[in-house]
Amino acid sequence: MKRSIILALVLSLYSLNISACDICGCGAGMNYLGVLPQFNQNLAGLRFQYSNFLHPSSNVNENDAASQVLEDRFYRTEAWLRYYPAKKWQLFVNVPYSVNQRIETQRTTQIEGVGDININVNYTLLDYGDSITSNWKNLLLLGGGTGLPTGKYQQRDDTKLMLPAGFQVGSGAFSYNLHLIHTLRYRTWGLNTNLRYTFNGENELTYDFGNQFSGAMALFYWGETKKFAYLPSAGISLEHFDKDYQYEVVKEFSGGSFVNLTLGLDLYIKRFYINTFVQIPLSQEIPSAQPAGRANVGIGVAYFFGKEE
Repeated sequence: MKRSIILALVLSLYSLNISACDICGCGAGMNYLGVLPQFNQNLAGLRFQYSNFLHPSSNVNENDAASQVLEDRFYRTEAWLRYYPAKKWQLFVNVPYSVNQRIETQRTTQIEGVGDININVNYTLLDYGDSITSNWKNLLLLGGGTGLPTGKYQQRDDTKLMLPAGFQVGSGAFSYNLHLIHTLRYRTWGLNTNLRYTFNGENELTYDFGNQFSGAMALFYWGETKKFAYLPSAGISLEHFDKDYQYEVVKEFSGGSFVNLTLGLDLYIKRFYINTFVQIPLSQEIPSAQPAGRANVGIGVAYFFGKEE
């Protein structure tokens, strides 16, 4: 406790001589995976996502008197794996690599690196009708997991100012989540629901990201041709971020809620799976100084391996 107080005093004295924008785009929507096929097969893939956030014109969004923060851009490439160690158990591993850019009137800052690795385990509670020839399919998975503090979280710009916590490629803290995945399908039409709640820990700088809730519901259609199958989808996603804390003090311009329209198209060509999607903001309830999110887009490819059941 004493160590935290001393560190807080040192940082507050240091900040008297400089100013820095402590606000950034929170990366809303960057956890979207789409309607993943549940064929009881192992699946390994690579995908790319891009999102950006526009800062309002305000003295809060200044790094110094001459440099206004205009935009944050997030480019993320992810390697991911879904593996079945047993019939009802599913292991999901996600390794992200992020390139984050901050556009200002006087400079452009870019940081990059491996982010926080996520490991999740799901258990299949219900699984009825595992073939497209079945009229009904009802699949329910419950799971949980952890985010490992593997990403850098103390990177600075070229003026040696510490970049905002939300802009860093890593958090510096463990996180834990509980989630539910449900798919209900009748013949070629289906409804996919994903719910997740994430508990975020505190890093060594005593920065504590607010807990997060995300929910998504998508209506999809399964179609087939002689050479490939396709799955278009459309739905709504909701993300809510509690306020962040540092030194047990709330961060004034943190937190918020986002509602997005999500459109996707998946293609299945033999053992390959191609996924594309776009998320369009419908509603954003955020602090006045918080940057507004724009469309989040992604594309990925994956490969089924292992025996079909």
